This record gives sequence, structure tokens and C-alpha cells, in this order.
Amino acid sequence: MPHKKKPKDWTRSDAWMETLGRFIKSPKQTHLFYRRSLTMAAEERQKIRKYLVELWSEQKGGLKSHGFSKNLKREAFIFSGKQGKGEKKAMIVTANAKSFGTEYHCWAYYPKPADAMKFASAIQTVANDSPTRNFPGSVGVILGQVYENRTEIDYLQGSFSQRKAPNLTRGLVSKYMGWREQTLNHIFQDAINKGKQQVALKGNYQFVKNLDEKSRRQAKIFLKIAKRHGFKRKKGRGLELIAERKI
Repeated sequence: MPHKKKPKDWTRSDAWMETLGRFIKSPKQTHLFYRRSLTMAAEERQKIRKYLVELWSEQKGGLKSHGFSKNLKREAFIFSGKQGKGEKKAMIVTANAKSFGTEYHCWAYYPKPADAMKFASAIQTVANDSPTRNFPGSVGVILGQVYENRTEIDYLQGSFSQRKAPNLTRGLVSKYMGWREQTLNHIFQDAINKGKQQVALKGNYQFVKNLDEKSRRQAKIFLKIAKRHGFKRKKGRGLELIAERKI
């Protein structure tokens, strides 16, 4: 069998050096670029590590987002056992962050600290304008808008590309595969607590059977969580998927 080339770990400065080295002709330029790359990578890791430590600490009061997002708040903890028992496995935080020029209300799902830095190192595997870049160390982020009687969900997006992040093992990723369900579960419960009547999933969901696999899976999870919380799908010709409850 032909040897399969191992993908580069783009979070390492020497990987960038290998790619960009051919554009830097002078040995002095190469050396300076390499030193600056190492310094920037170290500073960024230190900044992210500090952010994650504070996020998981038990201190009261407002959280510092270190420039990654705005109005950062802890919302809920996810436990390894049933009915809120066991050790803390993950945490859901909310914040405001911009994507493509629009400011969204975001729900970010963070793994426990031991795993968060591994996911943080994979942040370079998503696009520069991806909203998940505002939440380094997270497994995934849900973006939407919150109104008086309605919560809208625009995107459900993972914070990494496993194919491009060799340091994320299949076992580690599968450990947090339920992040969409658990975050949606929190969103629906929060809608009930705040007396909202509708939760909507934006997009072209008029004909669920005709959707691509990813969109169909998201629609299925959305409707399952909605039913669990007493919401029913609102019938109509609109493109969005609306779950509604009686108040």
C-alpha cells in the first residue's frame, strides 16, 4: 500500500515555516520570521489557556473574554451522569460575537479543561471568518437571535475540522459528539423559563426529506429536543423550522 502522507498540524509554527519558507529568500529573514512565529504562537496559547482557566474557575462576578467575544456568561454545566449527577463534563456559556458583519447571540459548548486546550489547538482548522474563532477551546457553537417571545437559531457549527487536526483523536471527538443535543436542550429549557412561545431553526427546511445529510440530521435533532420539551412543529409554508408551545 502507498504511504499515506500525514496532514500538517497547522497550529505549529514550523508547519507555517515549511509552507512559507520558499517565499522568504534571505536566511536572516527566515530566522526572524521563525522567531516571531514562535513568540506569537506561545503568546496566543498563553492567552487561550488563561481564558479557559478563568472560564472554569468557581469565582463569582463577570467573566473576562480576553477579546474573543462580548458579555461572556456561564449558563449551565453538563454532568457525566444522569439527572445532573456525576462530575462536570462540559459547560455552556453565552456571549455576543460578530460573524460576516452581523452580531449574534451565541451558545458555546466547552469541554472540561483537560480537553479544552486540545480543541483550542484545532481552532486554526476553521475559516478565519468562522464565528467559532471567538470561542477557542470550544467543541461547537450555536448562533442565533433572542427576541421577546421567540428564539431563532441560525447556525450550528463545530469548532474544528477533525480531518485537518491530527491532535484530535477519534475517541476525544466522540466523547463530546452530543454537544448539539445538549446545547439545544439548554436553549429550549431557557425558552420555557423565560416564557417564550417559539424556537425556530432558520434555513430551507420546508421539505425535510429533500435536505442534504447534515441539514437533515440537524432538523431531526432539533425536532427531537423540541418534542422533549413540549414543543410541536408549526405547520406552514415557511422555509424555517418552527417549534411552538401553548402558553
